[in-house]
Amino acid sequence: MTNAMSNMNETALRNLASAIESIVPQNASNIQLLLFVGIYLDDIAMVGRALDLGARADEILSVRNKRILQCFGCDFMDNNSSNNVRPLSPDSIQNLINN
Repeated sequence: MTNAMSNMNETALRNLASAIESIVPQNASNIQLLLFVGIYLDDIAMVGRALDLGARADEILSVRNKRILQCFGCDFMDNNSSNNVRPLSPDSIQNLINN
């Protein structure tokens, strides 16, 4: 992916996150989506907001959210695989979740 495409993708994901935060109460799954967008962007503040809203870092990514993220080029592990392990987060995100 070119740098311009990468920047467009990041902008699109940040716009998605902003939209999610405005409609979180409409669907509890939105909180998890916000969490994974934050993890993908390595945005500690966004992850913190998702956790404050009640996101659970120990939940497996829902099929709905996985499909939404794939539209933005975010490819997290398949929920239906036999190795149902949560994708590793950057160290900074792991430290935030564990504290």
